[in-house]
Amino acid sequence: MVVVCLESTSVNAVEIVPYPSGSAYYNTSDNIGTSYSAWDSGWGTGNTNNGWDYVGQVGGANDASGVYLGNGWVITAGHVGALDFTLGTNTYATNGTSFTSFSFTNAGTVYAADLNLFKISTTSIQGNSLLPTNNLIIPSWYTGTRNTLVMIGYGYTSGGRQKSWGTNTVTINNLLVPLDGSPYTTVDFGTAYGQTSYGTNSAKLVVGDSGGGAFIKGGSTWFLAGINQANDRNGNSYFVNLAYYSSEITSVMNAVPEPQSWTLIALGIAFLMSLSLWRRRPKASVITRSSP
Repeated sequence: MVVVCLESTSVNAVEIVPYPSGSAYYNTSDNIGTSYSAWDSGWGTGNTNNGWDYVGQVGGANDASGVYLGNGWVITAGHVGALDFTLGTNTYATNGTSFTSFSFTNAGTVYAADLNLFKISTTSIQGNSLLPTNNLIIPSWYTGTRNTLVMIGYGYTSGGRQKSWGTNTVTINNLLVPLDGSPYTTVDFGTAYGQTSYGTNSAKLVVGDSGGGAFIKGGSTWFLAGINQANDRNGNSYFVNLAYYSSEITSVMNAVPEPQSWTLIALGIAFLMSLSLWRRRPKASVITRSSP
């Protein structure tokens, strides 16, 4: 059941990566495997990638974070936009394909989700694969309280903007959270500020973390459960609960070709048919296509 938040907890819609509240240091290297149980397992065949490898930087005036889902698709927060995506030392331009019309209906009211799914123009340079080969998995189950998150993003730390990570525990889930000054009211889960009882890696989101990933382990598999979204005025962090939008995300990623592509296909079929008629074939050819 979705709970509509009626208290004064509207969120500042600013680009927001983790700030370890129990330590003076940021976790800026991929040492999650030694700090969080079995981080390097459960990512797919061969377990050659982990969540750290999927979180990149979305550039431009609204520079923030983004997560590579697979097959050329990147997901980020809707208030970030569709911009170039940098993963490691490689930058990929968008190809102009993006989708922001994610929504959720509650009690007859349709709410716009703070999500943006866009496609980058290439997945390789000079024939060498530079992006993770396994697709991330979005959970079909809704994130609940007391799930431990691994939060990753490109926030502005004391040393400048850099990739970092931290952990926290979900304390509130499935709220319809409005963002200040934006059209978005998204189904979120959140973590409370200052949960140092969960260890020195306890984290909150800071400026630049928007669009990064919140990962949760279910059984033996790691899932991308949330997209970093915002903080409220009390310093609590909020994440878009991707389970609510997983079917829409899958639908967009598996969509049929663009209309202009179908036009070219139709022209090609017409050309083949004209050749068939010109050659006076005794019977027509049947052209079939499988669903994408």
